[in-house]
Amino acid sequence: MSKKIVIYDKDPECLELFGELLTQQGYKVLTISNFDILLDFLNNNPADIIVSDAEILFHKNQSLLNQIKEKFNQVPVLYLSDKNQTKHLKNVLQIQQDRVIEKPVVFMNLIESVNREFNALASLT
Repeated sequence: MSKKIVIYDKDPECLELFGELLTQQGYKVLTISNFDILLDFLNNNPADIIVSDAEILFHKNQSLLNQIKEKFNQVPVLYLSDKNQTKHLKNVLQIQQDRVIEKPVVFMNLIESVNREFNALASLT
């Protein structure tokens, strides 16, 4: 099974860095920085896991975000969050603690989180 990850972030440097890191771990990685075409991108590039900047949850285009959540609700999402958002994500939005990776990202935390999600997916099959 090809293990495919889609990374969404507005910051091209983060996309490049995280993409390279996860590619070195043997994953197929696709990156995107434009929220407005994210739904089409995901339709054309199905992912096993999505790694996203947590800012996506607060995007002004909530209808597009809802479409993405509805269509890809079975795809695990790991959120990259700055320290100020982390508590809000976990307590208010009820995002599982192990799905939030605090910025600045410690690369081993990202790798461990991705590996954990793939292991969980493998145990379902």
